[in-house]
Amino acid sequence: MRAKIIALLLICATLLSACAEMVQKQRAVETDRRQRLQEAAEKAKFTCTSKKQCDKAFTLAQVFVEQNSDMKIQLVSNTLIQTYSPVRSGTIGITVRRIPNKGESESLELDAWCDGMWYVDHCNRIWGIFGDFKPFIDSRL
Repeated sequence: MRAKIIALLLICATLLSACAEMVQKQRAVETDRRQRLQEAAEKAKFTCTSKKQCDKAFTLAQVFVEQNSDMKIQLVSNTLIQTYSPVRSGTIGITVRRIPNKGESESLELDAWCDGMWYVDHCNRIWGIFGDFKPFIDSRL
């Protein structure tokens, strides 16, 4: 009887150790994705230098959002384009913020997210959205 209890305790300890290792690996993956997402958002940032250029860039940003988000646009103001939040696993939502800088300069900052993006791999298309934003604007100005 005592041997069975010891064996059961060893099995439990092994399972707990395995679970802790899985949690640690998941956290590392999540941290890596968050860092990559931050870097991708920084590279996607578009800066314009005049009101005319910024107005056109913001209009182009709305077209980009319409073409690349799985969700419909919920809000458009003079400083924000925002879709509805993704509601199904793997669907992508996008926000673009228009941020004033010095003088007439402004920045367009893209934020894209996917329902379940920290826990599943089927949100990989999000990296292309970040990578395509600035070239999309640049090529049409």
